[in-house]
Amino acid sequence: KRYPVASVRTYTVGLDITVKTAQKQRKKGRDSEKEKLKRKKERQKEKKEMKKEMKEHSNKECKKEKERKKRNRKKERERERKKEGKKD
Repeated sequence: KRYPVASVRTYTVGLDITVKTAQKQRKKGRDSEKEKLKRKKERQKEKKEMKKEMKEHSNKECKKEKERKKRNRKKERERERKKEGKKD
């Protein structure tokens, strides 16, 4: 049986369960979808931040490594010069 109502159509489906409740369920579903999207975006944001931090960290490590190599090369050159100086 259908009971036409102005804006919200409600009709009984057995034990006084109406379409109105079904619409509420659908709205709940939409809300949960919104929550899901929100959580997804938050996770993506966190991932992005982590990636950024890792990149910065690796850049720092790279810089340190480069500095270390530079110093080592300098020391090597000085050693070479000293050896050549002793030979002459």
